[in-house]
Amino acid sequence: MDEGSLKSHYSPQNPIPDRVLRCIAWQLVTSLIELKRAEIIHRDIKPENILLHSSGLVKLSDFGISKVDLNECKTYVGTLKYMSPERLLSEEYTCRCDYWSMAMVILEAALGYYPLQVGSTSIDLETTITHSRFDEVFKLLNQDLVYFLQDWLQEERMRSLPNIKIRDRWLYVDGQPLTKEKSMSIISEWLKSLHKSSDSV
Repeated sequence: MDEGSLKSHYSPQNPIPDRVLRCIAWQLVTSLIELKRAEIIHRDIKPENILLHSSGLVKLSDFGISKVDLNECKTYVGTLKYMSPERLLSEEYTCRCDYWSMAMVILEAALGYYPLQVGSTSIDLETTITHSRFDEVFKLLNQDLVYFLQDWLQEERMRSLPNIKIRDRWLYVDGQPLTKEKSMSIISEWLKSLHKSSDSV
């Protein structure tokens, strides 16, 4: 994956363009469909674990702490600021914990920065999440993306499964549902444009 991680491709000054982010998200949602089918919980979805290729391919990486079991888990592993509330509170969780984490990654990439104040403990962060509900940052985003994120940033049992999510309106481009080929083409062109911009500086 010759373009490195998703984390290296945005900043507060340069968030990922909405059209490109839709394509990245589409590929990530398809990855979650495959994980669900294989009964795997990743448990450490974060920007550093999402890799890009110049062809436009997006891959979820680092399955070192994943769990092959969709029954409820209670092991406390992963990266704190992308953990779902149920995991922060050491409650039992299912594959839907990954959907919260993915929504946080997409939200961060859309803004160019992590949207919450990170406390020193999991309880601090859970309190921040509970009281903020992301209302202020949602005002900065288009409404289709907000609806997409709100579905996965809610109570665990209410989060849509990825095979439902893949049909979300936000994952359309030019009025049409995305395909792998279309998403890769758009991402690849964006990556090329980034290189051209850096070469001209």
